[in-house]
Amino acid sequence: MPLTLNVQSELAETVKDLIEKESIPLTIVDDGAADLRIVVGQEGAESTLEVLQGGGWIACATARELARKLNTEIVAAGRLLNGLEIKIKACELGCF
Repeated sequence: MPLTLNVQSELAETVKDLIEKESIPLTIVDDGAADLRIVVGQEGAESTLEVLQGGGWIACATARELARKLNTEIVAAGRLLNGLEIKIKACELGCF
């Protein structure tokens, strides 16, 4: 069963396009509880496994965990993060 995703209305079309393009198994719900929320974040806001802050950042280790949670390749999760303008910080390889 796909994970559920609650998306702030300003990002809904972008997210829908990204998950379709990357074939990420997510079901978007309009309201209520969801496995993951995507919101328009404040500049510098940290994303977690529960809430992705569009325009913010996420730790590299958390991004890898997110890919596992989404049951997708890290590259697809990275493209989702890029599409939401979420920067990766604290890279364990020293890339970011």
